[in-house]
Amino acid sequence: MIINNIKRAAELILLKDKNYEEVDKLRDYLKKYIDIRNEIGILEETLKDLEDCSGNIIIDDNGKSLNEELEKYSNILNELKLQLDKLNENKKIIVLNYKELSDLINKIKYIKMDINTPLKWEIYSKIEDLKKKLEYVEWKLELIVLNYGIKKFDINLNDVEDLRDINNHIYEKIIQHLNGE
Repeated sequence: MIINNIKRAAELILLKDKNYEEVDKLRDYLKKYIDIRNEIGILEETLKDLEDCSGNIIIDDNGKSLNEELEKYSNILNELKLQLDKLNENKKIIVLNYKELSDLINKIKYIKMDINTPLKWEIYSKIEDLKKKLEYVEWKLELIVLNYGIKKFDINLNDVEDLRDINNHIYEKIIQHLNGE
């Protein structure tokens, strides 16, 4: 809620106060805020997509799907198993370790691969880093907007019932003033 007021106040300052001297600084921090929020949103959606289709799609380090390669691999193993079965059924050939080989093929065939897990952790880590950056950018944006409000308006602390609400009071004053209310 508070960040919405800060963002709204920052946007109004940029749009309506032509005399504001720190336009570039405010614009830069507002842009950083929006960019980081967007990047976090995209990464969270990507993470959600990876969670939703985990096990169905395997992605390599380059983001390329390995499903086709795994299907070819599985077909080769199926063919190998068929050949082994044919050899074992042939009365002239005795495959002494048929069961071992058959079990081994099955183990190889059903290898569980989870290449997505490291990718998920990398994305999660990136999201956490961005959230830390976002906190800093929000703080800087808040300071810029509050500083604007303090310089621009004669803030009467008697108008505020609870001094902990001073920030909201300043945001409301900025928004009211710039909206012409």
